[in-house]
Amino acid sequence: MSNDNPYASPSFSTESPISPFQIGSGEIRNIKAEIGDIFNYSLKVWKENLGILIGATLIVFGLAFGLAFFEGFVESMLKGIDQRSTAASSIFAFFSSILSNVFQSFVAIGNLQLMLALLRRQPASIGMLFSGGERLLPTIGVSILLGLAIVMGFLLLIIPGIIVILFYWPAYYLVIDRRTPVMQSFAVARIITKGNEVTFFVMGLLAAAIFFVGVLALCVGIFAAQPLALLMFACAYLMMSGQIDTRTGQVL
Repeated sequence: MSNDNPYASPSFSTESPISPFQIGSGEIRNIKAEIGDIFNYSLKVWKENLGILIGATLIVFGLAFGLAFFEGFVESMLKGIDQRSTAASSIFAFFSSILSNVFQSFVAIGNLQLMLALLRRQPASIGMLFSGGERLLPTIGVSILLGLAIVMGFLLLIIPGIIVILFYWPAYYLVIDRRTPVMQSFAVARIITKGNEVTFFVMGLLAAAIFFVGVLALCVGIFAAQPLALLMFACAYLMMSGQIDTRTGQVL
């Protein structure tokens, strides 16, 4: 592939054997995706794989709840009977918060890899939730940079923060799926989002509505609603970057 092609995906040397569902392939292009195509294909994949998606979501929620319970229990023990903060409890709270965020990022990477595999019609399993170790540091890096840019944008009268989200949200997916270097991921993300800003904005509103409906369903519905919402974002990334056909979902 010629290096003169601005839409070409970054090339990488093979450092270790990688199974097909762990890394995307093919050329990164800018494709105008329609919200209807994204939703319809996401819904189809969601229906066909509802069991594994709900199972993965339950595990993610369960791990987060269990970790929070453990942290709260230990911190409470360190505070003592009067439950006043001590040096030990404050130090524990600080480091446990960091470790908790790192662990949640690790699981989120695996969850995204699972969803990308399902959207590509590739083999997928619950075990993929714990396959994110290799991409952990780059993902934390891109998350911090993107988060800081969004916060700064919102501090500048909100609109710049929205623009940052609309322009650069695929950077997170590129670092995980294509192993794109962190800084380069923002440039490639902008290629993907050109002309797709309105579609992504509408999709965000739709995903929020789906999530809200799940909460209304006695909160139990969230275990089915969340994976559908997350599938939509992953599907948008694949369609807008030309990795799967916008109509059929066929891998390109």
